[in-house]
Amino acid sequence: MTNQLPPVPHQHRPYPSDPPEPGLERAIDFVNSFGISRGRPFDDLQTADAAVVRLGELGFLSPDELAAERVRVAANPAVGGAALARLQAVRSGLRELIDATAEGRAADPGALASVNLALRLAEFIELVPVGTDYRLARRRAGEPFDQALAAIAGLIAAEVAGGRSDRLRICENPTCRWAFYDRSRPGTRRWCEMSSCGNRMKAARHRARTREVPSAVPPEVPPTT
Repeated sequence: MTNQLPPVPHQHRPYPSDPPEPGLERAIDFVNSFGISRGRPFDDLQTADAAVVRLGELGFLSPDELAAERVRVAANPAVGGAALARLQAVRSGLRELIDATAEGRAADPGALASVNLALRLAEFIELVPVGTDYRLARRRAGEPFDQALAAIAGLIAAEVAGGRSDRLRICENPTCRWAFYDRSRPGTRRWCEMSSCGNRMKAARHRARTREVPSAVPPEVPPTT
């Protein structure tokens, strides 16, 4: 009987030898389409058309799919509204998953359910002609809109489950909280951008330290006689 060696545990390798999966940062950009900016809530995707356009801009819909999906969601408000609700649920679930991963806690079960609902879209393989040759292509069932959501959810879920979850971060600026993938070599990046949030937070800490230092009291000078 042949002895089987135990599986080798994953060992994290610092970037750049362990770069993010192709498309992961575009998936994170999708998650960052809502949240807070300078302390105020925002949502860039408040209509089905805006959602379809963003999916196209991020490369999760081809130009032909983008055009067809814009027509489809505009033709029937109920269809567009349902599509937008699905997107918002998946996006919120992915945001909670990234937050929980970065904070070292368990994600909310409802958030996981929303992510898994997107991941359950059936996947199949097709033989696709390329000139006179062929290649295998992975496809998903459903409308291109939902295929795009499944692809985004799959990228982030694979990163969480694939051993590089420590590179998923949340900006430490409390008025930003932008999600990002830490590409720094030591893996110690704390802000989405050093030029904005990093400098802003350093300046705030400096002001706080300055306020904590008591002002020097000049020594009392004895009266002259």
